[in-house]
Amino acid sequence: MTTDDEEILKQTVIDEIAAQEPEPEKTLEELLQEKKALERKKRIIRFFIFCFLALFSFAVYWGLRPFQGTLPYGICKTFLELNVPYPETLHVSEAYALRDGSIKIWYAHTDAFGEYRMEFFKCLFLPDPKTGAMSIEKIEHNRIEMDPEKVFLYNHAIPYLTTNPPDLSMPKKLPDSLKDLQIDVNRFRKPIL
Repeated sequence: MTTDDEEILKQTVIDEIAAQEPEPEKTLEELLQEKKALERKKRIIRFFIFCFLALFSFAVYWGLRPFQGTLPYGICKTFLELNVPYPETLHVSEAYALRDGSIKIWYAHTDAFGEYRMEFFKCLFLPDPKTGAMSIEKIEHNRIEMDPEKVFLYNHAIPYLTTNPPDLSMPKKLPDSLKDLQIDVNRFRKPIL
């Protein structure tokens, strides 16, 4: 055998003897440091999981929340609810702003005879020359102008509505295709038997 082989053999014998010797037990200080490191690692993992869940919840909330309209939309919708005979049957199907500063609301409701009707409501907002605040100039209901005295009296309620805004949830947009507009009427009928 050569000297290199002997040297390798001696080294393997030394490694085997070292492997057979029991490792020295860790001191209390080392055990506490390992425990603190594990707790810190767990705390960091929990923090990142919490942040991920919070961001995910926030994204879901904002993604599923209905679109909010402007304050003039809410004021016009409130006036509409006050002037429809049965406001609990009111269903706003579409609302949009026009270039002249007015809000047009398409809605459906059930009248006193049980007829389901689709109509529109238009409120024109202009700045008041005396105060400079926004006020309703005129309101049209199915192209018929409403009583100006009623509109003038309602303008006194606008400051209250600006401090305590009504529900500003916008209706869902109507689909563009005729196929998507079809309604399953059997869904509304009660089964007799």
